[in-house]
Amino acid sequence: MKILKIITLCTLLGLIACDAPRNNPLDPDSATYSRQSEVLQIRRLSSPLTPLSGITVIAPELGLSAVSDHAGEVVFSHGRVNNYTIYTSHEQFFPMQVLINGGGMNAPILLNARPMIMDREIHSVYNNTNGSTEFFTGATISDPDGLTDIRAVTLTIPEYAYRDTFQIHDAVNGYFVSNQNITAIDASMTSGTLPELPFIITVYNQNGDSVTTDALHVTRVIDQDIFFTAPAPLSSLSGPIDFSWNAIQLDFPFTFELELYAIEDNNFKLVHNYTAIHQDSVHFKVREDAVLQQLTAVNNFARISILDNSGNRCYSIPLFFTYE
Repeated sequence: MKILKIITLCTLLGLIACDAPRNNPLDPDSATYSRQSEVLQIRRLSSPLTPLSGITVIAPELGLSAVSDHAGEVVFSHGRVNNYTIYTSHEQFFPMQVLINGGGMNAPILLNARPMIMDREIHSVYNNTNGSTEFFTGATISDPDGLTDIRAVTLTIPEYAYRDTFQIHDAVNGYFVSNQNITAIDASMTSGTLPELPFIITVYNQNGDSVTTDALHVTRVIDQDIFFTAPAPLSSLSGPIDFSWNAIQLDFPFTFELELYAIEDNNFKLVHNYTAIHQDSVHFKVREDAVLQQLTAVNNFARISILDNSGNRCYSIPLFFTYE
């Protein structure tokens, strides 16, 4: 009899428990359950009124995700919460992490466009005049928010405390350059060490976001003795000029480049440069009147250089001459 009473009592308690009101506002079966919704506006940082479509927005705490529509909006509907964190993702924009007010008003989420490093180059320049080696780095950078959004472009070498800031060379095309002697890296740096070093380009936006390239390497330094054999230095010349230089044998493809300069008012004026001269050549004749007439009676100089397929260059000692 006691056992029957206990079973009956437990059954009644179970029925009462099943019928008890549920007061958890986050429980969809609760009488007090209510939903919240937020309309999140995704905009461009450089133009806050411009909507951004196609941006993935994830709210991990709510188990929700969505992609912004043509109006740059995402709607999240969920149970009542005070706040939650969302994360944005798109290959053309830096990711954002934003705390959202649940059920309240939220400021537009402003995304910063990623600058793109379109082209990059690095090569060495060896000069026979003083035996120095320089390295030249160039990068073409595009930023959908405009070049004014770029705070700085830097070149660093992780193994050394070396950092240089690029200068803008062509604002129209976004071309930045850096040109330094290897002694700027380390006073004891030698030309043979340069090809071993990794160079990193980093582009910083105004708000501190940044993109970084993979390591760049100088392929070689052309430390080669090259010099003119004719005409003699400080010659007084007229008519066509036949420039000659020593024969060069190297284990990689290359060409020669001959440059002619006139010195006017202490300024070097490039008169003409002859490119892609075959690597087997040892002389080149300048015969065009349009070129020769630009040479001065006071001072001119010629310079021959070796150029490989990677842009590495080796300059001769200049040959000074006058021209009548």
